[in-house]
Amino acid sequence: MAIEVYNDNVELKVSAKRVWKAAFEDAHSVLPKASPNVVERVEYEGASFEVGSARTIHFVKSMFFYS
Repeated sequence: MAIEVYNDNVELKVSAKRVWKAAFEDAHSVLPKASPNVVERVEYEGASFEVGSARTIHFVKSMFFYS
């Protein structure tokens, strides 16, 4: 197995604070809307952003190949 790393710089018209909020704090609502062909839903287990909490990302089944 090989590890691949990709780096890129992107200029955005919004602040870093808004990007962080959308990507991490509001991921449960943003990810399924931003990539409906990849993410089906996001669920929280426990209180959000507290010790012992977990986030489960459910991917669309058509993404995976079964043998």
